[in-house]
Amino acid sequence: MKYTDLKKVILVLLVILITSGCQSTVTIRREGATPGLQVRDARMPDARLHLNAVAIIDPNLQRRVRTEFASGFMASSSNQADYIGKVTVENHGSGRSPTGTLDVFAVLRNRTVHPLQVECRVSFFNEQEIPVEGPTAWQRIFLNENGIGSCKQFSTQLNTSYYYIEIREGR
Repeated sequence: MKYTDLKKVILVLLVILITSGCQSTVTIRREGATPGLQVRDARMPDARLHLNAVAIIDPNLQRRVRTEFASGFMASSSNQADYIGKVTVENHGSGRSPTGTLDVFAVLRNRTVHPLQVECRVSFFNEQEIPVEGPTAWQRIFLNENGIGSCKQFSTQLNTSYYYIEIREGR
């Protein structure tokens, strides 16, 4: 191999090394908060906050199960898991009080054969779906066996348009 051919081979290898180094990326890890991402995926409908809704946040009150028959088919034709639990939300809604504040309620049913204590609290949101008030203090509700009870809260500000009610087992 000639000296000039060796120089050409070394030059080509040097160019390859330099250009491959330019294509690498450097990941910088920063400490602290990272920007949040809003999940909008039909496969995860519960991943985002639903306004004007009631959420049972305590897994002891409600759990998700799959019901299968001996043949292996699902109990529901939708092929999704069902929710079963101690408490169900029979009704919920809101209205305006005479003073113009938002009046929110939820009707709960105890599905057990023993008395149950649950707690509820409400967060209030404005027209742009921004939290403006709350969450309120936890309100205790006593439910008789197979009984019905209600949670009722008022906003203190006039600019509230939406609500979000959370239910947990009494502590």
